[in-house]
Amino acid sequence: MPIGYDLNWERLRDEVLSPLRVGKTARFQYYDWVNDSLNEWVEIEPDGVTIIDGVYSLRNELADYYDLRIWFSCPQEIRVSRLLSRGDTPQAEIDAWIPLEERYHAAYKPEKSADLVIDSSVITLLEGENDWPKVIRWPPKINYDKSD
Repeated sequence: MPIGYDLNWERLRDEVLSPLRVGKTARFQYYDWVNDSLNEWVEIEPDGVTIIDGVYSLRNELADYYDLRIWFSCPQEIRVSRLLSRGDTPQAEIDAWIPLEERYHAAYKPEKSADLVIDSSVITLLEGENDWPKVIRWPPKINYDKSD
C-alpha cells in the first residue's frame, strides 16, 4: 500500500495548486469521507491566501507549489483523543489510519520540510456546531520571567 494513499495528491496538484499558482481559478470536488465519493464542485479564485489543510499535504511532490509550509505537530495520543472527541470517526477507522500517518511521517518527515512547525498539542480547541476545531488560543502563553 503506498504511503499517503488516502490523498489524491495528483488531483490536488492539477485541480487546485497548479491553477492557483498561475493566477487561474481552481475548480475541484470535495471528497466525502463517509460515502467514499466526490461531492459538490467548488471554485477558489486566485486572490488572497489559500490554505491547504491535510496530513499528507506536505508531500515532497507538492513542495514547489507552496509559498509557506506549516506543520502542526502533535503526539499520537492527543491526535487520537481529538479524533474520538469529534464523534464522527470510529475507533476501527482510527486504528487503520494511525499506522498510515506514522508511515507518512517516517517517509516524508514533514516537520523537516516545513517552514514553520507549531506544537498543536498546546492549542486549546473549542468544539462548535459545524466548525470543529476552532483555535481559541494560540500561541500558548509564554513565561518570559527569567527567574524560573
